[in-house]
Amino acid sequence: MAKKKLRIGLVFGGRSGEHEVSLASATSVMANLDSDKYEVVPIGITKQGSWLLGTEPARLLETEQSVSVSTGTEETTAVTLTGDPSLRRLIPLQSSEQLEDNGALDVILPVLHGTYGED
Repeated sequence: MAKKKLRIGLVFGGRSGEHEVSLASATSVMANLDSDKYEVVPIGITKQGSWLLGTEPARLLETEQSVSVSTGTEETTAVTLTGDPSLRRLIPLQSSEQLEDNGALDVILPVLHGTYGED
């Protein structure tokens, strides 16, 4: 039986002046995580603070121009992360949205720089 991959929520971007640095770091992290062991769930934070599930770091900058805080775009889903540790999942902002594996995550890996991140 194949071992289940660990689902890693990779959080990147953010509202700081180091937004682009975070995107570069997230790209590097994604490229170097073993895809046989980990399922990376990219969670980009726009410069305005919207959390978007399903966006690659390189696409976040271009996606940000057309993002609605409540709905995301056709390629992304606007989400939030609950503070309840027993839930361990992302929650879509639109109640009609369905997330893969119900948004469940095993680990959150923050790749944020500057204010609202590492500072």
